[in-house]
Amino acid sequence: MPRRKPFSAKQRKVQLQEKRAIKRGDLPTPVAENGPKKTKRKTGVGRRPATDSDTALVAASRTRMLISSFLKPSPQFLEASKKAASTEILGRPILESAKILSPSICEVSDQGLSCPRRPKWRYEMTKNEVEKNEEGLFAKWIAQTDETINAWRRANLVPLQGSSETILPAPTYYERNVEVWRQLWRVCELSSILMLLLDARCPPLHYPPSLDAYIKSLRPSRQVILILTKIDIIGEECAAAWSTWLKNRYGGNGVQVVGVQSYELVGYGEGQGSRVKYQPHMPTKLRDDLREALKIAHTTLLDPPLKVREDPDKLANWRPAVRAQVDWEAIGKDTDKPAVAPINYEEEGRELSGNTDTVPSNDADEDTPPREYLEDKFLTVGLIGQPNVGKSSLLNALFGEHKVKASRTPGKTKHFQTLFLTPEIRLVDCPGLVLPALVPMELQVLSNVLPIAQIPALPACIRYVGGIMPIEDIFGVDKSTLEAEEVPVVEDKRTWREGTRPAVKVDPSAEGHKWTALQVMAAYASKRGWMTARTGRPDSMRAGNAMMRSIVEGRVPWAFWPPGSEPPENGQGIWLQREPIHRDDEDLPSSEDEKEGRGSERDLSSDDDESLAETSEGGENEELVVTKTTVGRFAALGVATEGDEGEGSE
Repeated sequence: MPRRKPFSAKQRKVQLQEKRAIKRGDLPTPVAENGPKKTKRKTGVGRRPATDSDTALVAASRTRMLISSFLKPSPQFLEASKKAASTEILGRPILESAKILSPSICEVSDQGLSCPRRPKWRYEMTKNEVEKNEEGLFAKWIAQTDETINAWRRANLVPLQGSSETILPAPTYYERNVEVWRQLWRVCELSSILMLLLDARCPPLHYPPSLDAYIKSLRPSRQVILILTKIDIIGEECAAAWSTWLKNRYGGNGVQVVGVQSYELVGYGEGQGSRVKYQPHMPTKLRDDLREALKIAHTTLLDPPLKVREDPDKLANWRPAVRAQVDWEAIGKDTDKPAVAPINYEEEGRELSGNTDTVPSNDADEDTPPREYLEDKFLTVGLIGQPNVGKSSLLNALFGEHKVKASRTPGKTKHFQTLFLTPEIRLVDCPGLVLPALVPMELQVLSNVLPIAQIPALPACIRYVGGIMPIEDIFGVDKSTLEAEEVPVVEDKRTWREGTRPAVKVDPSAEGHKWTALQVMAAYASKRGWMTARTGRPDSMRAGNAMMRSIVEGRVPWAFWPPGSEPPENGQGIWLQREPIHRDDEDLPSSEDEKEGRGSERDLSSDDDESLAETSEGGENEELVVTKTTVGRFAALGVATEGDEGEGSE
């Protein structure tokens, strides 16, 4: 046995820092030069082969590579946003114009942003060469996108209420991990029909100009179907308005619009801690509409393009790129028939290899499919979209059972997955990725595109939401306590020369209203009994976390209206005033998480604990006591004991 080398505490500290950086994804995973070491298999009671551990580590490293990566906001922005949330008074009543989505978000111009495209490659290239080209092009795209976003932020400074100062608007988030973009590239290459899922509460946010330009650049061109999800939340009138707006905007390009619903109410539980139970289901009418849209898209793919029809030589050699015969009536029916194999695969392969006109080169016509595209005899339908728009839920609704894992937390799907809806129709589910667009971070958080646990600027989000919906009425805070509190006056300690002090601006809309976003958060924390440790002050950050979760997950129904529409006037902003989906004292995972297993019931607690640790850094520097609940055979006794004292475990 070789002599052990001395290892100082400083070296150990550096080693731990590098190990944690690799786990976070900040550093690449080291690759052994001589291959993995062969460890001797240990035997004995309770021992497992070393190969099991190695396999688990490899799988974990691959999963970490597909974790979404975003740019963190600067400390200056966090401080300025918290100051604005504590000083700016929420305007009441809410203007009716707040219901209409901003025209700047609905613009279809390129905005100077684009989606990264996969660079060209040849079959002679190695895997490392292809990946190096992709990473190099992606790095250039990151730099260009950051420059465009920074220029947009500098050109749209936000004035502070009651002051002449201005601050930079909230940064916009987009996917910065090339591994996640590779999933989108692969799904688009496999699919001949693309189903783009849009959250019906704010559809233009999920179909930015960057994605529209990327889809139009695909060759051969794909058929696109816009799927409006969660229409049961917004109501028929609002869903019809958005469907008409999308058809007028994109219908000229052959784009179809279909509304879907993925869940149905099963029943309400009884007793303490009861939940609203849902199951995957799509109504018959909506299923028929979706099937008809797929049939129309498939028929269009069977017709030759205009350029091919005008050239007799090309028309004689043209073949459709998809399977010609599809049994559409099989959708929604149980069948044990296996997936079909290509008909006369070898014969058609010889025909393709003998006819060089059908195999395009780099200079071939853009409407002619590549060779591997012609050999695919399945009708492949790809599902793409941003995180948490309902891709996995739509798959479960189409099958009528839980085929894939679906969660209310964005980014549940880590890798594209392939399922056969029928023996002839193949569905490819792409992981959701945040697309580049010139929209504020608060709107992305409101649409549940970003995970709440990773957002450090919760006061800015609550301030934004408080301007477009009455959060004090939604969460039932005591307005008398809000009226009793005075808005804190921030003293300007800077020195000014005589005649140079800027005038203080007074917002006329704030007269008669005395509550800010942070005051509403503190009042809701007092209502729920959430206090910080030692000092016993209202835990505003925890309250803001719970408020945003209720809003983004649909427990508080809301929806924007398209430009040019006439929404009903009720002074409630984008809030759709209905009965609450569950009681106010519940803070439990959704039915989607419940189906994943008993262990998933603790996902909310782990996310809450993580978000508390992150958001408390910018708060009052108070120590928070976070209790980790372990799931064991006697765990129910501990939960019941805590529930007797008050609110119960969170």
